[in-house]
Amino acid sequence: MKNVLLLALSLFPATIFAQSSVQSFFDKYAGKDGFTTVKISPSLFGLIASADIEDENLTMIKDITGVNVLIYDGKGGKSDNLLDNLYGEARSLINSGYEELMAVKEEGTDLKILAKSAGHGIISDLLIMGKDEGEFIYVNVLGKIDLKKIKSLGQSIDIKGMEHLKDLDDGDKK
Repeated sequence: MKNVLLLALSLFPATIFAQSSVQSFFDKYAGKDGFTTVKISPSLFGLIASADIEDENLTMIKDITGVNVLIYDGKGGKSDNLLDNLYGEARSLINSGYEELMAVKEEGTDLKILAKSAGHGIISDLLIMGKDEGEFIYVNVLGKIDLKKIKSLGQSIDIKGMEHLKDLDDGDKK
């Protein structure tokens, strides 16, 4: 029992570090010149949760506790090196707690969708990041997210990169 407790306590800081490193990346670039930043707080999702909503997508949103979006527009003669550096830095912050759900690599696009599993097809942290047509895209969705339902959310939210959610495998991952 003592060993189990020590193991659990030793894993706890790694979980906090993983989330804090993802958040610190967002905070580092949020509001800087050239970046579009969107931060939706847990308070707004709490407000949605308190509403009497029957729409399937809005019902799913009740379980989301936060969204951070960071987009850098590298178009207009800005350096491709900065796009590569941003993508490399973001990828280096991802630890083994994330599972790659999908990768899209084609001309002009290099996109990854990663998640932290909470078990039984539920994820606690969805991360979408990549380079697409001269832009760097970083979307972090936090909360209790059902993989079977997130596919339809990607089609209803007009945030670059979210349209790829429709291609996710909705099988139960454990």
